[in-house]
Amino acid sequence: MTTLEYTITNNLMAGLALRAIEERIPCFCNLSDADFENLEDTITVTIQCREEDVNFVKEQLAPFV
Repeated sequence: MTTLEYTITNNLMAGLALRAIEERIPCFCNLSDADFENLEDTITVTIQCREEDVNFVKEQLAPFV
């Protein structure tokens, strides 16, 4: 397992990207400061996934980093 940590934009589209990641690959996601009702600009996400899925995660989150 590989651990990736990103600070991403806190918006609906980023939330949908995280959901797509969770639905499509085996992984563990942890959101820090993830109160989507809160209007903070960013949240921190930690994702543990297989090495072969790292590029998929990077592609999904790239627009929000």
